[in-house]
Amino acid sequence: MKKIFYSLIGIAILVACAKEQDQAQNNSNEQQEPQTTISKTTDNQNDGTFSLYIDKTEVKNGEEICVDINGKNFKKIVSMQYTLRWDPNLLTFKRIEEFKIKALSAQNFNTTRASKGLLIKSWFDPAIQGITLDDDMPIYSLCFEAIGESGSESYIYFSGDPTIIEMSDPSGEINFKSDQSSIAIK
Repeated sequence: MKKIFYSLIGIAILVACAKEQDQAQNNSNEQQEPQTTISKTTDNQNDGTFSLYIDKTEVKNGEEICVDINGKNFKKIVSMQYTLRWDPNLLTFKRIEEFKIKALSAQNFNTTRASKGLLIKSWFDPAIQGITLDDDMPIYSLCFEAIGESGSESYIYFSGDPTIIEMSDPSGEINFKSDQSSIAIK
């Protein structure tokens, strides 16, 4: 069972990377419009649906900021995959740090398109038991340098393009929701 699961995860990562590479070749200068919400559920209140979020924040031009990726209803999560997007004209990606869940490291992230405002993440619990975290606990942090002019604001949100959003617990795929956030430059 574990070998099959690991093989499926590996295939999913390879397919996502191939799709990303094809899209990069075909759309080398693409600009994506931010989405307001990624959701497989329509209710944005704390209804028990697994969610990830980033608090809105501010940073001074030229300074570095690290933002936490936080979770709600993080119960027995076995796997997560998605793309994070931001405006690369306003924020320069620096690094990922402060990993708080088992088997999560920089190796779970594809940063090849970070200069275009795309970060792809794929993670799974190698024990396939699922991991539970308290609400509002940071999962990891993303660090950026603010390069935009004072008064500008970069969106930052979870996207299903190019990597499809998929979250699962031991029973299979689960619903997920997340609202768009932003980083304002002072």
